[in-house]
Amino acid sequence: PRVVMAAFFRRIPFALSALATGGGAFECTSDVSLRAPIKQAKKGICLDDDSYRWCASQIPHLWPNTGEQMTSIRLFKAWEPSWDENGREAAWDGLAAYVKRTNAKVMIGTPVTCDETWDDKMWAWTRDLVIKLGPQSVMGLAIGNE
Repeated sequence: PRVVMAAFFRRIPFALSALATGGGAFECTSDVSLRAPIKQAKKGICLDDDSYRWCASQIPHLWPNTGEQMTSIRLFKAWEPSWDENGREAAWDGLAAYVKRTNAKVMIGTPVTCDETWDDKMWAWTRDLVIKLGPQSVMGLAIGNE
């Protein structure tokens, strides 16, 4: 199976380009076409920290090689205390714009630790992000984050 998969991926000429429309989201182009994911409405992506922090408005809006819309996102936290506070609003605005443009739903994680001050800060950011996104865009909260 590894050889088959390696050959498959060598055939795919990926080209990432910012779209002139759609708010700068990335799009994959390829000569390979796949079926839509099974039960697609129940699937989503986990947004990695770097993409969230630096380019939340450019989350892919289509499943690769299908042309099918992505409809849900999993965030592991509303923000990370070690990240520059000045970037938080821009990241949240980018995420909110993406969610509004695609009508996606977001599952937001909020960690719980033994440090009450840190937990209070994380919860405040989670609450503020939920308010920014609006209840129509929040699928749920993952308290304790796993």
